[in-house]
Amino acid sequence: MATGQLFSRTTQALFYNYKQLPIQRMLDFDFLCGRELPSVAGIINPGAEGFQKLFFGQEEIAIPVHSTVEAACAAHPTADVFINFASFRSAAASSMAALKQPTIRVVAIIAEGVPESDTKQLIAYARANNKVVIGPATVGGIQAGSFKIGDTAGTIDNIVACKLYRPGSVGFVSKSGGMSNELYNTIARVTDGIYEGIAIGGDVFPGSTLSDHVLRFNNIPQVKMIVVLGELGGRDEYSLVEALKQGKVNKPVVAWVSGTCARLFKSEVQFGHAGAKSGGEMESAQAKNQALKDAGAAVPTSYEAFETAIKETFEKLVEEGKISSVKEFTPPQIPEDLNIAIKSGKVRAPTHIISTISDDRGEEPCYAGVPMSSIVEQGYGVGDVISLLWFKRSLPRYCTHFIEICIMLCADHGPCVSGAHNTIVTARAGKDLVSSLVSGLLTIGPRFGGAIDDAARYFKDAYDRGLTPYEFVESMKKKGIRVPGIGHRIKRGDNRDKRVELLQQFAHTHFPSVKYMEYAVQVETYTLSKANNLVLNVDGAIGSLFLDLLAGSGMFSKQEIDEIVGIGYLNGLFVLARSIGLIGHTFDQKRLKQPLYRHPWEDVLYTKLVFCRGKLQVKASKFREHSTSLQRKHMKKYLGVAASSIPLLILITHVKAKARKNIWKKVMASHSQRQSNQQQPQNQAAQSSGTSNMRQHHHATESVSKAIAQYTVDAQLHAVFEQSGGSGKSFDYSQSVRTTNQSVPEEQITAYLSKIQRGGHIQPFGCMIAVDEGSFRIIAYSENAKEMLGLTPKSVLSSEKQEILSDGTDVRTLFRPSSSVMLEKAFGAREITLLNPIWIHSKNSGKPFYAILHRIDVGIVIDLEPARTEDPALSIAGAVQSQKLAVRSISQLQSLPGGDIKLLCDTVVKSVRELTGYDRVMVYKFHEDEHGEVVAETKRADLEPYIGLHYPSTDIPQASRFLFKQNRVRMIVDCHATPVRVIQDEALMQPLCLVGSTLRAPHGCHAQYMANMGSIASMAMAVIINGNDEEAIGGRNSTRLWGFGCLPSHFCSVYSISASLCM
Repeated sequence: MATGQLFSRTTQALFYNYKQLPIQRMLDFDFLCGRELPSVAGIINPGAEGFQKLFFGQEEIAIPVHSTVEAACAAHPTADVFINFASFRSAAASSMAALKQPTIRVVAIIAEGVPESDTKQLIAYARANNKVVIGPATVGGIQAGSFKIGDTAGTIDNIVACKLYRPGSVGFVSKSGGMSNELYNTIARVTDGIYEGIAIGGDVFPGSTLSDHVLRFNNIPQVKMIVVLGELGGRDEYSLVEALKQGKVNKPVVAWVSGTCARLFKSEVQFGHAGAKSGGEMESAQAKNQALKDAGAAVPTSYEAFETAIKETFEKLVEEGKISSVKEFTPPQIPEDLNIAIKSGKVRAPTHIISTISDDRGEEPCYAGVPMSSIVEQGYGVGDVISLLWFKRSLPRYCTHFIEICIMLCADHGPCVSGAHNTIVTARAGKDLVSSLVSGLLTIGPRFGGAIDDAARYFKDAYDRGLTPYEFVESMKKKGIRVPGIGHRIKRGDNRDKRVELLQQFAHTHFPSVKYMEYAVQVETYTLSKANNLVLNVDGAIGSLFLDLLAGSGMFSKQEIDEIVGIGYLNGLFVLARSIGLIGHTFDQKRLKQPLYRHPWEDVLYTKLVFCRGKLQVKASKFREHSTSLQRKHMKKYLGVAASSIPLLILITHVKAKARKNIWKKVMASHSQRQSNQQQPQNQAAQSSGTSNMRQHHHATESVSKAIAQYTVDAQLHAVFEQSGGSGKSFDYSQSVRTTNQSVPEEQITAYLSKIQRGGHIQPFGCMIAVDEGSFRIIAYSENAKEMLGLTPKSVLSSEKQEILSDGTDVRTLFRPSSSVMLEKAFGAREITLLNPIWIHSKNSGKPFYAILHRIDVGIVIDLEPARTEDPALSIAGAVQSQKLAVRSISQLQSLPGGDIKLLCDTVVKSVRELTGYDRVMVYKFHEDEHGEVVAETKRADLEPYIGLHYPSTDIPQASRFLFKQNRVRMIVDCHATPVRVIQDEALMQPLCLVGSTLRAPHGCHAQYMANMGSIASMAMAVIINGNDEEAIGGRNSTRLWGFGCLPSHFCSVYSISASLCM
């Protein structure tokens, strides 16, 4: 083992089995010594992950927690000390796991009672692999001014007194941890202090021996003398004797073996440690002391003379000039913990919570001062406990009995009421008990179960003011308020609620006074004269009778009664009672193994939006299976009326994706039909189906030919631009367009399409990660992902520089646990894009991101856009404002007269600019020959108008048009920004498909085009319509790109809108 020192000022440890106090003491020692790096790099708590907050001086830090030894070693490769605070049952297994890690050099085992067979295996493995085991049954060790293990050297006051905050000249090794603290003090008094101290532990088989550490101290230049404290039992000290005799130790050794008093006992004596027992003569303290003395060690005649022997040896070394004086300094003051300062009376701090109903600080909990034992011994019931915890007093038995009756009567009211229905639906969705219960409780309110307080409040006010039932009911009617506690959906005057009758019978029998209940009955008599269902319900009965309980018991003042009614005590009864029934419904559904609930179609009134004479009307028809075909016919008829209203996708940002698609299809199909009707006489519609089919096939073939020709032109332009060096400075667009009629090889077209769809770069305003869907393994990521996610190691908690983002990394480890759960749920969704954007947080930095997910051929792409904390959409007010703007815009569209597309487009651009804040918003329409025209525009006053301008078909290549049919919203934040490269797994057969990525970098030609136009940022949203019947091939439905909503931003730095608004 020999070698040299074990620890330094940069040593870091992994702490197994979290113990707050030893770790905090290690960190306090670090601060005392002036360490820049905390000595605890990570914590291992089996089955747990996350962080533990501790103090490093005055700064609170978060130390990562890992669930396994392997994970911790992988995360902190520079931590080479393993401090094991596991119990004796698991200490051996966890220590062996640590020894097998290549990064671990030293293992300290604190536990006592580790089986000797296990200890022998640990020792053998450590020696075979040149590793060090300290313990078992050790308090640890310390290198003064550098590093300490756990509770070594005790409190900070003791460490300061022993001068352990800076190194001395003495190497010390002992079997006893308790005696180590004593010797630290002794050595500090008579020398310049400890350089390193080790307690090897008192077990029969220590992981490292006294001689192991003495030989190691001999190799450390800073150690000038060695102090050894042994004990009777075992023969460890004799290995040191042999080393001294053989001349392996050339530094002065002062030694003492304790236990000389054992000879005073007639029988064998077992001292504190397992190995400290008197055996044969050679294991006695006297024999060991004599052997050490004979071998050349300085051995005093008694323990009392031990200090003198140490002092004399040290002074001799000083005289010989072998030890120089140590420069003293005052260590920094460790901030005192608040709870310690409060206990010592140094500070006082206000409490944060006040509790008057219960106390758990004594031997047993108390409810309102009544011990738990008294509650059980005196036979208290649920009503009595409620009286103590709610009313802070013991109410008479009739009062608590009434409370219990209320709970029993209100526990459940069947599966059809709203609360039970919610609970049943939630339970059948597979949710847990608490979720199912809460979903039902959330329905309790003014319309369900929440009328008890209101009934008590209004009945009390009316009675106390002396209002007659007539005056009370009519005054409520004038205010437009229904009388709480009066009325029932089923019960009638001739069929009273049995629960109300039972409560009234109990009150007449036991209550001293029932004045409020009698008043409620008088009100019921008057309301029944109006309608037979206006009976006193259970809410009214409980509310009025509770007033009688409070007033008649004589235990509450008028002010207290008003406060109880105002706070909402009485509704608490209903919540408590109904929880019993809701829990029962949850168990019932799970016991019956009921499937997911889906509401039947025939019980839903489906409505259709129609336009009639330019006004929006609602057409409603109840959906039934036998009327499906009729409904479809009517739907076609009604949807066709909305021919001229073209609600561009720009304006429907707050409408669900599916609904948005259906609305668009509706209006554009209708528009195409109306145009056809206006251009052709009605008698031409009656052509033969054969002629129609031939025309469709011809038109489809012609469309395909046009597309192929256009791809050829686009590919040639792309090649010319590439030849210009990509800067665009030598690229003459107009000249290139005139010379692109030559043929282009198919390979060149393929390369061009691949460059557009699989370009391998993204925009730098976000980062991207591609993941294998089945394993969550990262298969590609953008170069800026590490920096953006805060994965570059900057924490003071560790000094490693390991790359934790690479191909093969589990993507879930990069985000907080709650975010990982959301990603897992999204990965399991059939339509993953409907969940976008997902709000997630980076695990390292805590920064929030919008995650936009979509599936590709090899997995799932996650686009991550940083969520700006100043983004108004993140606040409730901002979200509401965005919603209002969108709703107002859609309402404006729906109110427009039919047939005027120009008016519609003008309205669209104004609304979109108000919603997004872009400098210019245009509607760009494609003509039959594929060239484009700006048909509507709104802009900043100082910008040049584009309205009416026409652009050649090559301005927007066919490849880009295809991309817009796949990803309909395209945002470019800064055309001057340098694209970020995507790094991908070498096993992937081709570059990653970025068609659906919101971050896909613009092609160099397009970026140069934007710069030439004076536009830095832009946003485009596709307008997709149903294609004509002629455009459908093979009988399939077709769609067509009608145009764009274009939003360029001019002469500003960069511009983007949040993903939440885009979605």
